[in-house]
Amino acid sequence: MTLDPFDDSNRDGSTPDDDDLELVALLRAAFDSSALAPVPAQLTDFADQAFEWAVLDEVLMQITADEDSLVATRAVDRGVSLEFESANLSLEVSIEGEAIIGIVTPVAVDRVELSTPSGTTVLAADARGRFRARTPAEPFRLVVDRCGVRHVTPWYSG
Repeated sequence: MTLDPFDDSNRDGSTPDDDDLELVALLRAAFDSSALAPVPAQLTDFADQAFEWAVLDEVLMQITADEDSLVATRAVDRGVSLEFESANLSLEVSIEGEAIIGIVTPVAVDRVELSTPSGTTVLAADARGRFRARTPAEPFRLVVDRCGVRHVTPWYSG
């Protein structure tokens, strides 16, 4: 049996009293979207700006070179090469079989992470900004923390 929350009869089959009918009328009015005033554009703009502030500590890195643009510079096909940049950070990544090899410039980074839908792995970057990881079987992105700002690459799925 499917129950309709706006049905005017009680579940036990008895006749609703005035209080029940008043409550049902109030619920109908509350869920009637035609009775609502439209949301002012200024309020939606404010909500969009508030969301941008919520992710202000993450900078989406832009891809500046990919495997297609780097083909002429490689003598042997060594996998996929990608380059990412943000205002003050660059990241070069090579995906060679089961290995991800990368280098961060400038080298002074707080943390490098490999993020997948199922979790995050912290990667050790050496004194030259180099790091290595196993290529996951699922989409991933790299996150570089530097001076309190998270630089995030787009998702990559090979």
